[in-house]
Amino acid sequence: MMISSGAREDVVLVNLRVVSKLQPGDRLQCCDSKYFGIDRGYFTFLWRWLKADTRQLTLERLEDTVRSACARGEHSCVRKLLDEACGGLEHLLETYHTDPTTVSRLETIIEMCKHEPLQGSLEQAL
Repeated sequence: MMISSGAREDVVLVNLRVVSKLQPGDRLQCCDSKYFGIDRGYFTFLWRWLKADTRQLTLERLEDTVRSACARGEHSCVRKLLDEACGGLEHLLETYHTDPTTVSRLETIIEMCKHEPLQGSLEQAL
């Protein structure tokens, strides 16, 4: 299924809004749909395992979303959503504070949000 450019932009904006609503302890769900969801249940780990919704997949989807948003960062609404998403990403840092690799990847994504690299280039974020 092809997603049109306008629809892709809508998905990015919706996903940034979802990320901004994350609270400490929340997990981001992203394998069921093009849209992110928030898991707050007690058996989240089991549900994610059954659906193969891995942390790595979540981080890759987050990186893709932020890169897509950064490519459109000249729009004030996108800049605002990136700033708000940083708060949710900070909460994910709290959630995964015992996993240094995940924390490092999240810190990199946060830096991309804050510095708005041109075309989402990771090299420019460093």
